[in-house]
Amino acid sequence: MSKYALTSVKRAWNRAFSIQRWQNDVDEIDLLEWSDELIGLLKVPKSLSSQVYVGEVVDKKATLPPCIENFIGVAGYPNGTIEDCADTPIDRMSFKPMRYASDIFHRYCSKMPNCNGCELTYTVNDDCMFPSFENGLFLLAYESLPVDENGYPMIPDEQSVINALAYHILTRIAAQKWARQEIPEGIYRDLERNSLWYKAKAQTRVPTYDEMETLKNIHIRMIPKVNMHSDGFNAIGSQELRIAHNNHSGRYYKISDIPRYFYYSGI
Repeated sequence: MSKYALTSVKRAWNRAFSIQRWQNDVDEIDLLEWSDELIGLLKVPKSLSSQVYVGEVVDKKATLPPCIENFIGVAGYPNGTIEDCADTPIDRMSFKPMRYASDIFHRYCSKMPNCNGCELTYTVNDDCMFPSFENGLFLLAYESLPVDENGYPMIPDEQSVINALAYHILTRIAAQKWARQEIPEGIYRDLERNSLWYKAKAQTRVPTYDEMETLKNIHIRMIPKVNMHSDGFNAIGSQELRIAHNNHSGRYYKISDIPRYFYYSGI
């Protein structure tokens, strides 16, 4: 078992039916529905897979990839073509970060043919994105739910998550059995108590030291960063650099967002 590995939900199903031999009382469709229900409730970060997708915008409309769980961010490249990245990937700087539209007329842009100087915006409806430019490319960062070779969802290979899903399934089956008076209430309540305990444990996550360093750099600053969206939050976690200078009028500080390793180490 690895902290960062994934495993199929079928492992949690096997765990459930090793606790209670109820596998003949439920079909696979119910198991998948209950598994998806719990995965959606837990929102365990490591259970999602980070993806980057390049797609085309045609006539002010773009089709999104399937199975998107979380929308992270979008960048646009007006008038770009998919042939531009046929041989080599397009430079990331060619894509301009897009903001979710607040203007109700965002799809009408007087500079739509080339969009020079336009702030790029977008809206999402169903499985389509509607940007503020007519044709081009878009770069999408998103998270999706990984699946195994048989198409079953995958979950973190952690005992707390596996047990949370196992007891969630057993609680659903027990509720039906209790309603039909096939089991005493005590069995249902015991399974429900274990389910709630493991769900809470599965949602508890302590950041790593590297993650805490990034969080520290974001929040501990003399001058807040207010324009990081313009570069896709590329340097938002970099440490603020304070350089002390002495001149005839006294001591002053220069604040820079350039990472420290770009400077002479003696500064």
